[in-house]
Amino acid sequence: DQFVKDYVGKTTQLKVKAVKAATMEVVYKDQTTQEVVGEETLTGSRQDADGNYVFDAAVDFNIPFGYQLAVDYPVETLKAGETKTTECLVTARETVLHITFETQDGEVVGNKDSIYNISGSRRRVLDIHAGNRF
Repeated sequence: DQFVKDYVGKTTQLKVKAVKAATMEVVYKDQTTQEVVGEETLTGSRQDADGNYVFDAAVDFNIPFGYQLAVDYPVETLKAGETKTTECLVTARETVLHITFETQDGEVVGNKDSIYNISGSRRRVLDIHAGNRF
């Protein structure tokens, strides 16, 4: 076939070098109790101009549900193939429930704020019963 003959010996071979990404193992600890509330392993996907992998707590970390970062963490850079374990302090996040009591006619007869710490599972259900609490 003439098309194939025109390109014989005119191809370029590229060598591909496999590069292992950097890995960061994150252990989440409650700042108050020092209890481990979560763990994860992150694989680097973003690189800086020098080819180092960039990890930013505010962007990359999957903070356990019901928690927030306790302190600001600096951006970390790791070389390809490098693994680092880091401890990330978190605090329980409060959930505020604003309750307004109205009559059947829509007249507001009272207000109440209830504060809950619902750290833990994403499937946590807050079960509230009207009664003496409100």
